[in-house]
Amino acid sequence: HSGANTTTSNSTSWVTDPATLFDGHWKSNRVWDVRSGQPTMNRIRLDQIINSTGAKTDVEYELGQCTDEDVNKDGDADIVPENNVKRCFPQWWVPTEPIVQAVEMSYFHIYPVKQVTTTPSPGVDGSTPLMTRYEYNGQLVWKYAGPKIDTSTGGSKRTWSVFGGWPEVKTITGNDPIQSNNPYTLTTYFRGNDGTPANVSGTMRSVSLTTSDGTATVRDSPWFAGRVFEKRSYRGSGGTYMTGTVSYPWDSPNPTGTAAAALG
Repeated sequence: HSGANTTTSNSTSWVTDPATLFDGHWKSNRVWDVRSGQPTMNRIRLDQIINSTGAKTDVEYELGQCTDEDVNKDGDADIVPENNVKRCFPQWWVPTEPIVQAVEMSYFHIYPVKQVTTTPSPGVDGSTPLMTRYEYNGQLVWKYAGPKIDTSTGGSKRTWSVFGGWPEVKTITGNDPIQSNNPYTLTTYFRGNDGTPANVSGTMRSVSLTTSDGTATVRDSPWFAGRVFEKRSYRGSGGTYMTGTVSYPWDSPNPTGTAAAALG
């Protein structure tokens, strides 16, 4: 960004801000399976931004959770796609190194953000870094890539590869090094899990959400996925409850039109 220098009359000079810098590190996309001979597909994840005034934003990620033992198809503790609760998902793909090969299924990592730290510019008196930490509570869910099991030839490559997320996320914000002293929120999300395929036989999942006080229950409908159901705020030490909200998304009990469900 550049701007005219207005500190001197009749000046035609320009002042240019320092560049905003981005930095990152390589993380493996594909879960390493030594027997497959395929690469880990390393890709860069952004983990630091330094703006033009010197302020920094640092991002820390959760480590990869899945290992060779989870995916090597030796029958010992292998992940079962429809029951998978780990931070990796199955996907069919076509290897092209060193030559194009037959389609195969591999597992791929996800790296949820663990902490974001913002540090003010150098020389800002009285400012300290602000940390926002995320804790993912409950079991992760993966959903089938379609509204029902696809038994067609092409459908054999569909699997439980759609990210559903965690039922609850704890967000801790503050700059006290003792995490328990910082205020936090607990947010419950719709994941859109109800009425989705539970297994290859076609059984459908039946999932509902219930408020923390047990007074209301709502179906976890697919079209609500990603919406906030309940959010509760707590003061730091002792976890004193402060405020809370519950949101009930509306959907029509009598749709105005119908059509065959698309598989895709």
